[in-house]
Amino acid sequence: MTLPTQDCSSQRTAVAKRPGSTSQRFLASRYWLVLKNVLGWPLILASFVAGPLVPGPGGIPLFLIGFALVSFPGKRRLTARVLPGKPVHCRGRTFALLSISVAVVVPAIALAVARGQVSSRESLQVRWPVAVLMLYLLAVVVVWCVVRVAPHVLNLLLTGIARTSKAPPVAASPSHPFVAAPVASSAGA
Repeated sequence: MTLPTQDCSSQRTAVAKRPGSTSQRFLASRYWLVLKNVLGWPLILASFVAGPLVPGPGGIPLFLIGFALVSFPGKRRLTARVLPGKPVHCRGRTFALLSISVAVVVPAIALAVARGQVSSRESLQVRWPVAVLMLYLLAVVVVWCVVRVAPHVLNLLLTGIARTSKAPPVAASPSHPFVAAPVASSAGA
């Protein structure tokens, strides 16, 4: 029997001399987390702008890359809920308060921006204050309806995604190689 030429103490010191101490590795992981979020959130926000402007898939790749980079509490639970197509339930006081808040704030911001764009602000304020108020109230109602319907549309999309991901595999038909025919299951055989 032969003995190894190196002793065990030299192997232990080689393992213990990893680059960076524990605090350095901790700080590096925190910096990486911050950097990923700094890169991811602008990509997500840019996807909503690029979606309608860029032909093709537009903002979808930007959104997916940004979503993969960011980290926030509940991301794993949200992803696990979306993939199987479980419906999102938005009921209760919190959702009602959120929908009313969005319905009041978004038209107010849009009106403030539009007011800054109008060349003759005095004519808008003096001649048509009732028209501006009616436009604001109409916008509040429309935004509130959109916010209230959005979870139902989201649930339809989630169930559609779940159905397409669970669809049975298809194979080419022998008589028509470009026409897909359903694959026979082995359970009936």
